[in-house]
Amino acid sequence: MISREQLRAALGVHPNTISKWLASGRLPRPDVQVTRKSAYWRPETLEKAGILILSAPTVSGDLSTIHGDG
Repeated sequence: MISREQLRAALGVHPNTISKWLASGRLPRPDVQVTRKSAYWRPETLEKAGILILSAPTVSGDLSTIHGDG
């Protein structure tokens, strides 16, 4: 499982950005939500959304849809 903090670090964004992307649908909903700030994704969930976490904090894939560059 990939934590919210691991995802944030891997994407190199501010914690608030993760919240905004979740609200807008740019990120899939977490597979496990313990608290508002404690969330976890299965790697397959992120892969289906086009986000491949190779090893924290490295990310591979087309992130243009997340960053709005494409």
